[in-house]
Amino acid sequence: MLRLSEVKLPLDHAEADLELAIRARLKDLRVPSDGLVRYTVFRRAHDARKRSDIKLTYIIDVEVKDEASARQHLDAHPHCSVTPDMAYRFVAQAPANANLLRPVVIGMGPCGLFAGLILAQMGFRPIILERGKAVRERTKDTWGLWRKNVLNPESNVQFGEGGAGTFSDGKLYSQIKDPKHYGRKVLDEFVKAGAPEDILYLSRPHIGTFRLVSMVEKMRATIHQLGGEVRFEQRVEDIDIDVLDLSPERVGTFDLVLFLGVLYHVRDPVMILEKVASVTAGQLIIETVVDMIGISRPAAAFYPARELNDDPTNWWGPNEAAVRGMLHAVGFSRVECRTPMRSAPYRAARAAWHALNGKNRLASAYRQDRAVFHAFRR
Repeated sequence: MLRLSEVKLPLDHAEADLELAIRARLKDLRVPSDGLVRYTVFRRAHDARKRSDIKLTYIIDVEVKDEASARQHLDAHPHCSVTPDMAYRFVAQAPANANLLRPVVIGMGPCGLFAGLILAQMGFRPIILERGKAVRERTKDTWGLWRKNVLNPESNVQFGEGGAGTFSDGKLYSQIKDPKHYGRKVLDEFVKAGAPEDILYLSRPHIGTFRLVSMVEKMRATIHQLGGEVRFEQRVEDIDIDVLDLSPERVGTFDLVLFLGVLYHVRDPVMILEKVASVTAGQLIIETVVDMIGISRPAAAFYPARELNDDPTNWWGPNEAAVRGMLHAVGFSRVECRTPMRSAPYRAARAAWHALNGKNRLASAYRQDRAVFHAFRR
């Protein structure tokens, strides 16, 4: 398809005027009068830069009979281009009839709701844990606060299905850039759940508070239909614990453990990894500083003072071989480094930046980087 932008018409234009404007633009691309197959409005906005002459500005996606021929003339027309691919592609799909561990999503605000929906659409049958109540019950509790000053600390404008945005006025625009068109997936799901279709093309889309409640319910129903599960009034609490106190008896064991940005801060990395391994039943993900790049045998740089980023809490910078060796030593059968080795020019530029900002010496910074490792019990 082709995309035509900056198609401007008066505020009170007739519907037929839009098609006439499209055909006029296609004429510039040498598309014959019978070459237009169909068109859809991608965006409609107001151009109010001239108060005496406010216009409607359209971005239109058109399908023509001979697109290859029309493409040959795009370079001469800056407001004509190829329509980008806006299709959402799932990053994975659960194998059919596989007995997989079910992912857990904590919280059913906007992010948790869509995380659960996408996981369900991929076939992973997620379990969503929400501290508050279902949206209808939560609405009653919220009105109780606003009208009677009665606060339910677990079900209110903050906690409950849909998150705080459920009681907003449903504005759907922001200033963020979206080069991969993820926002289109969000809008498509909203329309499926009952939002007006014009949110797909209005520059300032708006749903309205009273539609949001039923939309959230319909999205939850979709998750259930796809095998997911939502458990309300389930509070998840964190544990503030020293890594030295980790043990299966204290916290249990977990299928997935994240150990991010910690390894280089500990004085005895092997002992700490033993503690972390004791509560890891399946997979451990480590993110850490690596040092002594280029040395193939296991080795680690020792920082007795402020040698790493002028931070006295940094102690060790192991190289890749050392990290692999330590993880194997504490019981992991398979270790993968998921971070590709940076090129020498990149590391040189990074080292220069660190040296100029007083964070590290040039030679030391050149040997350092950060890396992610995945370690598996089996």
